[in-house]
Amino acid sequence: MRALVLDRFGLEHLRLAHLPDPDPARLAAGEVLLRIRATTLNHRDLRVVAGTYDPRFQLPLVPCSDATAEVVALGEAVTRLSVGDRVLPAFAPRWLSGPPRKELIRATWGAPLPGTACEFLVAPASCLVGAPEHLDDVEASALCCAGATAYRALVDLPELSAHGGNLAEQWVLCLGTGGVSVFAAQIARALGARVAVTSSDDAKLNLMKELGADLTINYRTTPDWGRHVRSATGGVHHVVEVGGAETLAHSLRAILPGGTISLIGVLSGRSAPLDLAPVLMNQIRIQGVLAGPRSTLARVAEFYERHRLRPHVHGTYSLDDGVAAFQALASQGHVGKVGIRVTAAD
Repeated sequence: MRALVLDRFGLEHLRLAHLPDPDPARLAAGEVLLRIRATTLNHRDLRVVAGTYDPRFQLPLVPCSDATAEVVALGEAVTRLSVGDRVLPAFAPRWLSGPPRKELIRATWGAPLPGTACEFLVAPASCLVGAPEHLDDVEASALCCAGATAYRALVDLPELSAHGGNLAEQWVLCLGTGGVSVFAAQIARALGARVAVTSSDDAKLNLMKELGADLTINYRTTPDWGRHVRSATGGVHHVVEVGGAETLAHSLRAILPGGTISLIGVLSGRSAPLDLAPVLMNQIRIQGVLAGPRSTLARVAEFYERHRLRPHVHGTYSLDDGVAAFQALASQGHVGKVGIRVTAAD
């Protein structure tokens, strides 16, 4: 089978290779063989390839964790699925439901487990959910990590918010225009929330307006953007925080007392001096969110089907041009997701 393979850390070492096909006769009980139709890239994939996510990952590795796949063979005791089913694998395949536990959340596709940038993958049947029928393969695959993360932050963890789990008429601030932030904006709008978006690129902000954003802020031209957001909205109820070190203080200025900051990325750094008094005095909740269990993926897939939403895909590449897809993501010129079409549907 064809696959993207990393022999040494660094994007320059990512290459298209040919690996042995998995043998359906060797499937263990409860396993299925998947033919990967498409994958989409997450910032995590860039960091895995660069060696900055965890340099202890064993090489060589196949990157990526998102997938839309077709079931092509069943192991013993698999009764819930049939050959030909179109499915999505949960990001952490052993985390099926309930709260996170270390042994569940550390076993993820695309390192340390084999990744989805390949033509075939063996997976436990228990981690799979049906793909929404109205979405194409690239769109559906985007739900696995970014979609599940945004949904878990805004819907699955409503107890975090002192303002209640009903987002109607609340303000949600989404930092940037990457995959999770665009998903969060879509989900929030579908639930009746008002959405503010930050970016340093006016063209991206104009596109986010077309996608339904109520307020856009260029943080280059408005450096004190946290206070600007607070003034324009009266304060936001929820922040989808992807920046980390250089943005968290601004997010704290933008948020209402009792609000929730969902920390889903640290693009600007992992550590910085921070005045914790506003967190304490305003009873702000800061929650780390990374994807979720299979149950979250099932709910976000059903949500997108029920609301007929379509993830925003910036561009799609073939597996042969998979390295170019990684380069496109690294260039930061995208809005939403960058996809790789692995195999065409029959």
